[in-house]
Amino acid sequence: MVSYCDSEHYKNCIDGLNCIHPFLKFVSNIVKNGITASTYTERTRIILSILEPELQPLEYNTSLAICNTKAGLVITKMNIKTLTVVEDITYSDPNCERNTSRPVAFLTFQTSDGSLNGLQKFLNHRLSTETSVCDYISSNTLLCSNTKTIISKLSPIHIFIEVLYWNNDETSCSTEAGRAIEVHICDVSKVLLHNGSVHMN
Repeated sequence: MVSYCDSEHYKNCIDGLNCIHPFLKFVSNIVKNGITASTYTERTRIILSILEPELQPLEYNTSLAICNTKAGLVITKMNIKTLTVVEDITYSDPNCERNTSRPVAFLTFQTSDGSLNGLQKFLNHRLSTETSVCDYISSNTLLCSNTKTIISKLSPIHIFIEVLYWNNDETSCSTEAGRAIEVHICDVSKVLLHNGSVHMN
C-alpha cells in the first residue's frame, strides 16, 4: 500500500494490469476513495477467502478470525500473476526436453541482527546466474553430466521480499518459525539496484 501511494509509476503499473488481484484492487480503492463503510467488510472477505484463518465462535452470533502467518504465505495465497522472479532453466544438451521456467512468488532474506544492511548484497547473489552439473537421474538410472544454467529474471513491476529475523544463538532456521523484524519504513533501503535498473521502495 505504501508503494502504491508513494510511486506514481507503480500505481500506473498496477492499474494497468489486465487482471488485477482483489487485494491490489482493495488497496487501489482505499487510495482513490478513502476508507468507507464497506472497507472493513471487503477486508474481512479477502482475509477469509484467501488466507483461510481459524474461526473462533464468540457471543451474539459473531466469530473471531485468527490469522497468524508470515508475509511469504500471504503473498503465495494471493497468487499474484506478476511474480517477483521467473527462473529460466536450460541445459547444455540441445536434445534435452527438461528446459523450463520456474515462477518465484517472493524472495526470503534472513538477518541475524535485525538490520537490512545486507539486502542489496543478498539480491545481487540471489539473482546471479547459476551454473552447475545437472545430476538428473533418468528412468534408466543414468546420471546426467550436462550443464544446467539458471537465469533469474526480475519482475519489472515489483519485488516481494520476506524478511525474517534470527538470533545469533539460534542453530536452525525455518521460515515457519522465523520472526518478522520490527523496523521503521524510513529505515528500509530506499533503492535496490539490479542490472542497471533502479527499484524504489
